[in-house]
Amino acid sequence: MNILLIFFATAFLIYLVFILALTIGLLRLRRGSEHRTDFPSVSVVIAARNEEKNLSQLLQDLSKQEYPKDKYEVIIADDRSEDSTWNIISEYVSGHSNIIGVQITKKSEEMTPKKYALSRAIKASSGGEIILSTDADCRIPTTWIHSMVHAFNPGTGIVVGLSTVQKKTNSLLNQHQFLNFFALMTANAGAIGWNRAWSGSGQNLAYKRSFYDKIGGFISVADELSGDDMFLVQSIAKYASVRFNLDSHSFVTTEPAQSLSDFFSQQIRWASNTKKLSGSSHFDFLFFLLTTYFTNVGLLISALFLPIFSLFIPAIFIKWVFDSLLFTAGAIKFHFRLNPIQTTLWVLFQIIYIPMLGILSLVGRLNWKATP
Repeated sequence: MNILLIFFATAFLIYLVFILALTIGLLRLRRGSEHRTDFPSVSVVIAARNEEKNLSQLLQDLSKQEYPKDKYEVIIADDRSEDSTWNIISEYVSGHSNIIGVQITKKSEEMTPKKYALSRAIKASSGGEIILSTDADCRIPTTWIHSMVHAFNPGTGIVVGLSTVQKKTNSLLNQHQFLNFFALMTANAGAIGWNRAWSGSGQNLAYKRSFYDKIGGFISVADELSGDDMFLVQSIAKYASVRFNLDSHSFVTTEPAQSLSDFFSQQIRWASNTKKLSGSSHFDFLFFLLTTYFTNVGLLISALFLPIFSLFIPAIFIKWVFDSLLFTAGAIKFHFRLNPIQTTLWVLFQIIYIPMLGILSLVGRLNWKATP
């Protein structure tokens, strides 16, 4: 028992150090003072599967961008949709000269579905200097392309943008999704503040085509169902700097999962990427994820095991204080207002959610958009 207590206490202390470091890293981020008057050519790539409910809104947003129409194109790859997704794409293609549709009818034998769809979209593009990616269930501001493109400076290879879950209801599931994704984004932003490229979100990512070609596209992770965004950030950062775009004109929102099962399926898919970190140079990222996991496991054990229950209250209070620091720094940098009651419930729920997610990510079956 003493050995276990020392182990979990050590993980807890390291976790607190990480949270403090990420908070400082987040505060170190600067919006940047570069003023560019040029308009590089841009290729926006989107992978879509069964998105008839969301795609029209995204395409409307993309068609209204405050960026020269002859300087950007939109390529949407329809990955074997079974609804009217392709009909929607075809309609927009016929009415907009800078929108291109790619219809995928067969599953690739060499590459997993989403990466294959993105690869096909990039291959079908006309060669924009900068590639932007988002998801078909996202909403983007009319200033999105302009802001993401102008976040680059000469030494930048990839720009990570903020993405948040839409607050559509006051349900606990919707609120938890918002805070959960907000925590992930602030942690990644904090790491970038220390020049450590951990990850980003494919919902809001921009990178130079030259570096995409340099790393060989998605070939080296062709068999991985998820993690295209993490792979791009980490791989391109080996050759050029990575920046986090603090400009609110670049912020993207995404649809929340509609059910608890959909939410866990999504989270398991994302968490499964942790297994790939063991062979990467980002040991600090893996170490942070492991200490997060063992911290919450330790708190769960202390909450359930009566002889050490007295440790639970002060430990969870300290964790709440440090987590609140990171949330507050994120709220300041991204101009969000967070509800302290909801953030407290999030901290408490993590005690159950994180241990469960860690186990399921190792044994769970992964799918992208119910891909067979």
